[in-house]
Amino acid sequence: MFSEVGQKEPLIGPRARALGRACGLGVLLLATTALWLITSPTPWNLLAERLVRDLPGELELTGIDLTGPGDPLDPLTWEVTLEGVRWTPSDPGGPSISVDRLTAPLPDWATWQNQRQIRVPWARVVGLHLDAPTQRPPPPWQATDDTLSVAADRVEVWDARLTVAADDPLPGLTASEIYADLESVTFRPGTRDLRGLGHARIGPLQYGDLPFDSATVGQIVADERGVVLESVAFGLAAGEGTATLRFEGFLKTQTSLGLEASVHRLRIQDIIAATSDRPSPIRGRVSAQALMETDPTQERGAGVLTAQVRVPELIIPLDLEGQTVGPFLRGVLEVFGYRPGGGLRIKSLVGPIQLGRGWVDVDGLRSTVLGVPIEVRARIDQGKTWILVRRLPRLRNLGSLTRATGAVGLVIEGYQDDLWLRVADEAEMKAGRQVGPTRKEGVRVGK
Repeated sequence: MFSEVGQKEPLIGPRARALGRACGLGVLLLATTALWLITSPTPWNLLAERLVRDLPGELELTGIDLTGPGDPLDPLTWEVTLEGVRWTPSDPGGPSISVDRLTAPLPDWATWQNQRQIRVPWARVVGLHLDAPTQRPPPPWQATDDTLSVAADRVEVWDARLTVAADDPLPGLTASEIYADLESVTFRPGTRDLRGLGHARIGPLQYGDLPFDSATVGQIVADERGVVLESVAFGLAAGEGTATLRFEGFLKTQTSLGLEASVHRLRIQDIIAATSDRPSPIRGRVSAQALMETDPTQERGAGVLTAQVRVPELIIPLDLEGQTVGPFLRGVLEVFGYRPGGGLRIKSLVGPIQLGRGWVDVDGLRSTVLGVPIEVRARIDQGKTWILVRRLPRLRNLGSLTRATGAVGLVIEGYQDDLWLRVADEAEMKAGRQVGPTRKEGVRVGK
């Protein structure tokens, strides 16, 4: 009768204990699921597929890293890093994009629910690499009314690279060590609208045969029309310059380029050699104001850069053997101030120059020294060289002669290692351009 003395009824019965175990297991499952959602690439890849369904390609990532979770109880302080992010276009000739690491806070889910916008206060992009195997325009596409967008108040880009393969007749482009700071960045896949502001600095840059020194971009403006790079300062051909570039139709259609540039003391021989793919027959320092507009409807590579240039001293090297130079040619050379071993040196030239894909056109550089006009005209391309240097008589000495008939000139023409010097004929003097086929007349230069 005393066996039950001191015993108490259990506070939690078997049913309550079972319910507690079930709740604990449910919490554990929820926590495990949440951890999987955060750390597994699978849900992020599903989100990526949804994000780029209106773009012709595939977006994927290889890993997740919780680098700075902050307060475990406050998701607003968490940071997540996506590793190995890569965009692969459906078109093998289209540009691909890869990112080593993309770090950002967790997106604002309220903004996603209300505005269908993935928005973060900041993002850091490390090791961005844009690789374009061709320079073809994007294929035709149709904009959609999907309001889905990606936005960041600030984006830092660290150590980015750009590689654009040569695509005849267009040269290749490589740029590395790119660092940028961007603000108010928004991208809408359905319309391909990219918006944002920022600035950047660029390390070594190579465009075709032209090696640029490091450059800075004072302002980047992206809107529905395209992208504008303003106050671009760069070094080139032992000189320096500033430029503004406008890329209209960027990401949407075939991009048109508008360029305005001001350059100072560039080596003209480097520019001509890079443009014509051959050694330059002239030397000197050039300062210029340049303009270029490309038309997407024209043939690729048809763009022409027009510049108004100033050349303090233009040098045309002439390695001539004295015994081969006749008296008339020697007299004309002396009119231009030629000295053996020094070539022709013409001071204070100003005028227009045009540069196209593989050619340079000098359309009348003019110098007036002591009132005597001297003019230089030339056409230099991948195949041949033609240069006319003509001295026009003083106005008060013309008398009954016209300026053309009273002038005297020299012509240097030929091919890369086969240039010839002679006195210009009357037809060339009047036309100011090459008349007839290339001749091997006069004195060979450099032999």
